[in-house]
Amino acid sequence: MHGGAAAGRRGRVLGKRGEQGRVIVVFPDDVLALLLPGDPILVRAHGQGAAPSADVTMINTDPDFLDRLPKSSVGLGVRAIVPSSLAGNGIGRPAHMWDLDLQVTADTAAAAGLAGLRLGDLVAIDDLDVRHNAGYRRGRRTVGLIVHGGSPQPGHGPGLMPMFCGQKEALTMDVQGDQHRGVTTDDIELRP
Repeated sequence: MHGGAAAGRRGRVLGKRGEQGRVIVVFPDDVLALLLPGDPILVRAHGQGAAPSADVTMINTDPDFLDRLPKSSVGLGVRAIVPSSLAGNGIGRPAHMWDLDLQVTADTAAAAGLAGLRLGDLVAIDDLDVRHNAGYRRGRRTVGLIVHGGSPQPGHGPGLMPMFCGQKEALTMDVQGDQHRGVTTDDIELRP
């Protein structure tokens, strides 16, 4: 925090929500109790250009966070792999500034393998390239973190913050469905 009663206290950026530089920040409960609307926040980031391998681009992710992501002997743990046709709001926009909304509702989520989708879940999207502006590209895969819930507005479903992009072969996934643990408050080390 850059000012207000919580000045000097720290949180972590968990995601973002589109235009005007809106970020989703997680704070410990004692800091949350001190916050007021309009309190200034200073975001310090690092890791620009970091990559887990030569074949995978990493964006929007703290390199120190990689070891906290759900993994198995098969690969990175995800709730589901979905087609790029489910990507709604955020297509065509710079992925380092925007999230991507998945075009699913409570009624259609099960058909996409996203029933029970939770904040913190990882989801892979096939044939989506987010290295620059998000768009369709056959053979690419994007993996992201669910950072906000859905909306009744068309094209504005649960928000996915892109984290990794590469050829499908370079991003091996372990599709875990309901067994997927996702990223929890324990992983971001902010809750007692």
